[in-house]
Amino acid sequence: MTFLKVIYRKSLHISVGLAVMLASSCTKDYAEINTDRNTIATVGDAEIPFLFSGAIESVPWSDQVAQNLFSDQYAQYFANTTAYFPSDRYT
Repeated sequence: MTFLKVIYRKSLHISVGLAVMLASSCTKDYAEINTDRNTIATVGDAEIPFLFSGAIESVPWSDQVAQNLFSDQYAQYFANTTAYFPSDRYT
């Protein structure tokens, strides 16, 4: 086969596959399928005070937890200074 025939066949296969994929992807109930049923549909007066409080509180807290678990443990800020205790030997 020549080079042009190979290119023609590959482009034909790709275009047929793309046409089949696009033709089968649209459905009548797309909006219903694409809706998240776990979200709040409307925000009322009861949700407004708590809307961003979780986001504001969790960002610094998660950073502090990571700092305490990794860096401070490595630097032994939480080292046990009790004599004859079998851990935290580099204090």
